[in-house]
Amino acid sequence: MSKTGGLLSVYAQDEWKVADRLIINYGLRFDQMYQFVNANQVSPRASATWTPFDGTVFHAGYARQFTPPQQVLAAPVNPGLTVGTTN
Repeated sequence: MSKTGGLLSVYAQDEWKVADRLIINYGLRFDQMYQFVNANQVSPRASATWTPFDGTVFHAGYARQFTPPQQVLAAPVNPGLTVGTTN
């Protein structure tokens, strides 16, 4: 069995200047994991930056993150290896 794995990520984003002091940033990110199992996820993200007056900036945002398991934790387990042990 192969012991190599990989993670591929691609994202696209855009920025929209709604007003002189309000900026919206939004996008999507796609993650593909190749390990003992294959999994993928599309993650949306958005943020806003508002500057009501010079010297003050408010930030708000949302981002869903793809967190793949460590490859060693994603490996299939052979239950026969732990027979007769306290595992």
